Amino acid sequence: MHVFNQRFYRVYVVPAAVFQSVGIGGGYGTGRELIEFFTSFGPLGGLLGMLLAALLLGVILALTYEFARRFHLYDYRSFFKNLIGRYWWLFEVLYLTLAMIALAVVASAAGEILESTFHIPPAVGVISMMIIVGIICFYGR
Repeated sequence: MHVFNQRFYRVYVVPAAVFQSVGIGGGYGTGRELIEFFTSFGPLGGLLGMLLAALLLGVILALTYEFARRFHLYDYRSFFKNLIGRYWWLFEVLYLTLAMIALAVVASAAGEILESTFHIPPAVGVISMMIIVGIICFYGR
């Protein structure tokens, strides 16, 4: 049996990739945060810190999937209602607020980059980034 079959990807690779991209991707996409935090402990300390962080995130991911499996919670809303309880909606509010802040930071950076590189007004970059993200979210999967 070939180890890289379709079931392997669906069961192991896709859930881990989604978790990584949603939970970590935005914050550590450039790697700058890894350098700033982990290398302050030296090369060996940095590598051990990254290993510990990876192991902890793996355990958290496994526990999350086990919680969903055990209670048959295969949709987002049911999962958070059971995990958080009656204040599950507060997570939604905070998450949407965080998403808006992240989008504002990315749009602002796009505006600054366009201005410094091409001397285009920052508002053009901000609006362009918002439109691009909106189109990707609307037509994306």
